[in-house]
Amino acid sequence: MEIMNSTQAQNKNREQTKQGVHDQTSSEVGSVWGNAPASNLERIHKFQKRAARIILDAAPDAPSKILIVAVLVVCFVYCNGQDTKCPLEDPKERSIDGGTDEQTKDIMTKIDAALKEDTEVQNSVNEISAEREEPIENKHMTLDTCPRKLGFITTVIVNLQTCYVVYPRRQRVTYAICGGSDCYGSKLYRSRCVRNGWTKLRFWVWCPRYGFRLIYRWYPQCCSCYRWRSCLTTAKK
Repeated sequence: MEIMNSTQAQNKNREQTKQGVHDQTSSEVGSVWGNAPASNLERIHKFQKRAARIILDAAPDAPSKILIVAVLVVCFVYCNGQDTKCPLEDPKERSIDGGTDEQTKDIMTKIDAALKEDTEVQNSVNEISAEREEPIENKHMTLDTCPRKLGFITTVIVNLQTCYVVYPRRQRVTYAICGGSDCYGSKLYRSRCVRNGWTKLRFWVWCPRYGFRLIYRWYPQCCSCYRWRSCLTTAKK
């Protein structure tokens, strides 16, 4: 009887320990549960149930394991409940509307021939080229954390047909190419250079079916440093 009573007492103490840990974990999770968006509640609930099974299977003399699991549950729920402060992915950039491959000699020859027969378009191309002369930058006086390179748009889609930009470099149909990470220079944040400064450009294109067309498109001309906090950094705060 003494052996049975001792075994029953141990089982009872163990059940009480499990229940106490479960209640404590649920209380900590509940403190941030209200911040979670509705789309993440089901995933959070499944994760909590999985963590609870690990906790219940732990031995009574292993408090460190239980504490680690409880902390992981709280961190996971917190990160999922703070979408605006804890993004899981890098910032998404808007795609460039157009192709950038070099034009073939055959296409360039056809554009030159078509321009010789249309002086009005040729004069307009010259005017646009004069308006967009490349500015002279004093690189010795400035320090840019996001160095910028300029690429040229060579093809676009107009009415479901591929059209070719007339003299892309002369019309300066450009878009910014940004590179580099950790531009903010702080270990507390993640950072990356992204395109911005979207500008509406007017330029001429030549389409094999339609001939010359004056169109407008938006392209980024600048680069800026975008910073954000990772989930781990936010959870530790």
